[in-house]
Amino acid sequence: MENSAPAGPEEHPIIVGTAGHIDHGKTALIKALTGCDTDRLEEEKRRGITIELGFTSFRGTDGHIIGIIDTPGHEKFVKTMAAGAVGMDLALLVISAAEGIMPQTREHLSILELLQIPKLIVALTKTDLAGPEQVSLREEEIRSYLSKTAYAGAGIYPVSAKSGEGIAELSRAISEGGRELRGKSSEGVFRLPIDRVFSIPGQGTIVTGTLLSGRIRNQDSAMIYPEERLVRIRNLQVYGEDAERALAGERTALNLSGIEKQELRRGAVLAEPHSMRPSLLLDVRIRSLNDAGRSIRHNANLELLLGTAHIRAKLVLLKASLEEVQNGESELAQLQLEEPAAASRGDRFILRDESIRETLGGGCIIDPVPRGKHRRGRAAYLELLELERGSQDAVLREKLRRSRGGFVSFSALKREMQLRDSELFEMAEALRQKGELRILSSGPERYVFSEELLEKKLEELEKYLADFHKAYPYRAGEKQMVLRSRIFPELDTKLYLLLLDAWNEEKRIWKNKDRVSAAGYRVIKDARYTEISNRIVNSLQKTGLSFLRIRDISFPKELEPWVNDVSDCLFDKKTIVKLDEEYCTLNSIYKKLLFLSEQELSESGKLTIDRLRDETGISRKNAKIFFRTLDRNHITRYNGIESERERF
Repeated sequence: MENSAPAGPEEHPIIVGTAGHIDHGKTALIKALTGCDTDRLEEEKRRGITIELGFTSFRGTDGHIIGIIDTPGHEKFVKTMAAGAVGMDLALLVISAAEGIMPQTREHLSILELLQIPKLIVALTKTDLAGPEQVSLREEEIRSYLSKTAYAGAGIYPVSAKSGEGIAELSRAISEGGRELRGKSSEGVFRLPIDRVFSIPGQGTIVTGTLLSGRIRNQDSAMIYPEERLVRIRNLQVYGEDAERALAGERTALNLSGIEKQELRRGAVLAEPHSMRPSLLLDVRIRSLNDAGRSIRHNANLELLLGTAHIRAKLVLLKASLEEVQNGESELAQLQLEEPAAASRGDRFILRDESIRETLGGGCIIDPVPRGKHRRGRAAYLELLELERGSQDAVLREKLRRSRGGFVSFSALKREMQLRDSELFEMAEALRQKGELRILSSGPERYVFSEELLEKKLEELEKYLADFHKAYPYRAGEKQMVLRSRIFPELDTKLYLLLLDAWNEEKRIWKNKDRVSAAGYRVIKDARYTEISNRIVNSLQKTGLSFLRIRDISFPKELEPWVNDVSDCLFDKKTIVKLDEEYCTLNSIYKKLLFLSEQELSESGKLTIDRLRDETGISRKNAKIFFRTLDRNHITRYNGIESERERF
């Protein structure tokens, strides 16, 4: 899949990417550094230019793995170059000593700045074609140009790939630069923008990319975004060698099952299942290049280079009075995409005008999943500004506010905010203690709820219950699943029940079995209730072991609408007991029958109708009803003989 040796355990190698004008010697320089020719395509070798991305690696002077991405320099392939810049830790800007700074040098450098690649080293190549004086002049020219950029003071190393001059010094500089860079965290979910897709006979579909975060293992499930297609990692390689896992910062090739090559493309993102939300909108801060000849206009149709994807997008500036952004200025905006993108807060991007093949600027994603299209004006501007400036606390609050139902799982927050478990818990717990959040646990998963939104839901619930108790004074409460469908449809059953249990413990509501009532509510035992209750109890006393159904009992017409509610109360209080097929009896009678039955089962291991009839005088019909009740309650079980039961 990809060449060279794997990194050692938990090693976080740096990724070095080339940039620079066409034919300034990028590929030859990499070959001199690594011994590998990154031009893979016949057309590349024939034309002598890099069209596609090339990948290799070498061990630096300190023994650590350094990954290399070779990007094309031709202006036609800027999109490919930008895709290769994803995941770079260090950019190797290649400038020919014979030609100096050229148009693609400037554009590539602008792209590196916009993507905020942490470190830059300049390789002044082809020194064998220039005299010492010319090399010195080129160095001064480059220093002067870099002084106006984020890479002022970057090291410049004259080299010749042909003679080998300066290659060892450049290799040492790259190694030392790598040590200075902060390693990528392997915490959180894995995310890999796909930059190559191909197939190998007998193996199937292969994708490659630089792992931006987390770690991934053989046989892990993964999802292709934005399509949200579930796949499995059949095998993986790190720098061309089979491995059990890959860590953030590593060049990785993955053999995928569950998808064909033709169903994939560069620009897709491989990530943990359900860890991202594709969107046709992105809220962003954009910055125009510091070039008087270029600007980014409101409502412009542009090409968005995001990760390894390129997507057509319409730019909407949020300031109503603003029609363009120019000369290094930055503004808040929304990108309205022609096709969905999968991104995270903080991702960097490039904006290009493809009609003139120029990079206009770039920026940073503030909200990867906005609620909808913004209307230009102060309200939208201030809302996005607050989100941009907000601390992680503010981001969490905003995610809760925008979430469906006002809750988010810890695992989703961890993914979206790129936080470690300990960091997320510490932040959520602090907000919980302030009364802003509620944390509920269900198995291994924890959920964060906005207390503000929960209070509104509780008010709605309390009003519903007040109206319910007024309409049905003899009911113990509303069925909890009815309440879920009417007030909490966005919550799944598990979360809903967790929330009810929490409110019940706090005595904000009362929960009894499957019914919910207002806190402190008691069934009204007025004259109507008393009359119905007495009729039921007296009827069951009279019939004794001849079981009745409630509908068999006679009531005055004006009492009939309330009979079922009162009888349910009596069942809840265990004054009466429901038997099989809606038959019921007094609890005292049921207990007597149960005692005799358990005694007989204990002595002989079985219970017969004849024995029960001899002891109590119960009829055969009612004994069968009682038997079925015992079966339902797992006290007895049917043994093939209708007239007897054995212990369950």
